[in-house]
Amino acid sequence: MAKVAAQLIIYGKRTQTDIAGVIREIGRAGYDGIEAGNVTTAVPPEHLRNLLAVNGMELAGLHTGYNGLDQADQMVGYLSKLSGHHLMVSGVGDIKRGLVAYQEAANTFNKIGERVKTVGISLCYHNHSWEFQKFGGKPAIEVLLESTDPRFVFACFDTYWVRHGGHDPAKFIDKWLPRLAFVHLKDIRKDGKFAEIGQGILDWKSIFAVLKKADLPWYCVEQDQTEQDPEESLRISREFLRDNFSI
Repeated sequence: MAKVAAQLIIYGKRTQTDIAGVIREIGRAGYDGIEAGNVTTAVPPEHLRNLLAVNGMELAGLHTGYNGLDQADQMVGYLSKLSGHHLMVSGVGDIKRGLVAYQEAANTFNKIGERVKTVGISLCYHNHSWEFQKFGGKPAIEVLLESTDPRFVFACFDTYWVRHGGHDPAKFIDKWLPRLAFVHLKDIRKDGKFAEIGQGILDWKSIFAVLKKADLPWYCVEQDQTEQDPEESLRISREFLRDNFSI
């Protein structure tokens, strides 16, 4: 059965000053684990392992931007110490360079993905909406996926950003299901703002009909911003998933 993680982004800068309190709240909200940014220098792995263990949680993965991949080896070592298996990356550098940026990023992802796979880590590309810009009639995200080796580079699709990019999340994820290794769940309001899962306009029944076929080890709730208290926001999303999809 899949476990459910929470992305720390919803807590903003508080993760830098009160990581223990953040993890305690996420545990209270009913989560099995967390996905963090690059915390390799800020939080010693032993400290994070202890904080997670005390709250009955695990490290599902780490997330970095394209320019942070120069620290990929440090993040992989950190993940390995905490039995994490997913390294998420977003961005391809300067998108003003157009298709060249995606082609160069694809080469980088292939090399890093092959290297980290040897120690049991999956490199996963996390999309935003700007990757749906088209080149030759094809969305850039599809160009990137076609330009990377499916053995070494996987997808971390984000339901909010797929919809924000003008596509149906269920249909898009289903098309690329063999590449999916991780998923970010977040809802979108009619005005385009972030929403707790089940509080927006996404068709979650269709999305989970597809996701269940992937048999993922983790689902990750990632809400970039909230108008509520973060713990309450995470609790709303967690209860929706439990009540409607038994996860």
